[in-house]
Amino acid sequence: MVIAISLFLLAAVCIAKEFTGDVLEIDVVPLVPYEPYALPRMRWTDLNRALGMEASGKMLKVDQVDTFLGKIGVPKEDQKAFEKLSQLEVNSLFGDDEYDKERDVLIAMEMLDEGEIDAGIEMLEQVKAHVERTRGKKHPLYANAMADLGYAFMLKRDFAASHKELLKAMELDEEIQEEFGVYNLAASINLMATSALRSGGGQFEALSAAYETAFNALHKIEHPARFKILMNMANMYRNQWLPLRAIQMFKLAKQYEKEQRIVGDLQLGLGISYLMLGEAKQAHDILESVVGIYEEQGKTGAKNYVETVYQLATSEIQLHHFGRALRRLQSLRKMHLIQSNPLAQALVMTSIGDCLLEMGYVDQSIGILEAAMALLQEHPADPNNELKPYLPVIHIKLLHWTAKAWDIHDANSTSTLNHHEIAYERSRMVFGENHPLTKMHHITS
Repeated sequence: MVIAISLFLLAAVCIAKEFTGDVLEIDVVPLVPYEPYALPRMRWTDLNRALGMEASGKMLKVDQVDTFLGKIGVPKEDQKAFEKLSQLEVNSLFGDDEYDKERDVLIAMEMLDEGEIDAGIEMLEQVKAHVERTRGKKHPLYANAMADLGYAFMLKRDFAASHKELLKAMELDEEIQEEFGVYNLAASINLMATSALRSGGGQFEALSAAYETAFNALHKIEHPARFKILMNMANMYRNQWLPLRAIQMFKLAKQYEKEQRIVGDLQLGLGISYLMLGEAKQAHDILESVVGIYEEQGKTGAKNYVETVYQLATSEIQLHHFGRALRRLQSLRKMHLIQSNPLAQALVMTSIGDCLLEMGYVDQSIGILEAAMALLQEHPADPNNELKPYLPVIHIKLLHWTAKAWDIHDANSTSTLNHHEIAYERSRMVFGENHPLTKMHHITS
């Protein structure tokens, strides 16, 4: 099974975008980008328990004893095997002392959650120094300390420091996996991939291979977290505009998770993937069901709910249900999550402009599209804005619909020609000379 899964995952590695019909990058843009699932690391209590189970297996032998019921196996301590155990293994059998710095780790994590990144990093560096001094550099707590620091540096967007710590943590997790199991190794790999994706870097093939390694490690022990790895991998394919591969991965992930709370997230990714393929009706049906799931769960303020509603409106635009889409978009625009993010506002306003134009309200369309452009110009994107990587696509989407609106308003005006020229240059710079969108705005003299 592991080999089959491995081959399946390897077969999915590809970097050529998969386009179908008339759907292009500007047609399916995330309003709320996917946040990869995290795998919480095993802490000292669990690690110590895992080591104790491993050690007890080494020191026990089974003697066959005759009884009225026949021979039965009776576990018995093997003194010679016991003497070969390491001090760490012996301690785990009798229950090692509690790790008093675990409290500091929890406090540091709370600091990170509250945005006090530098203070959290300072505390985690102290924990790392303490572990090195008291337990050494080959202890699983040292791997935890490095991974925690790597996570903190990722939040600070210091990706070089993050990669350095996470790589060392992964190497140590790999070195000690015989004693402590493979889970923390998978957690390190997953976090490294997340850091690379957040940085906008990382080679696609390398990330695919990393996720495959993490999945196979968890698959061997049938750990439920393998679902999260598959979800991260599926959404990575989707973000790389590989919807067919994403759909395959989402369907595979579905075999490992039936809980309704999480199935909504899976269906969201699946619906968007069908949207990218131009299967608007199928996407609409899936996304509409996801809206129902989130509403039943009381998640109408959650990020994934907002993303689902926006992509549902996008599917309705593709189906030419412009009035319905417009109502959804106008409701979205009023939400705090959108109003607090200028890029999100501009994206929703662009989609509203699209609807208005298709419904024949040309002047109103131009008005809201120009307001969206002014918003982008007045509010330069914050480096920490989760939509920042999508700014070029959002900008081109806005330029495209502005040019189309002016085309209908007055096709021969200088202003219209200027809008096409700007859209052409921007599209050529981002997508290339031969991209359909670039050609669409190429004005020949």
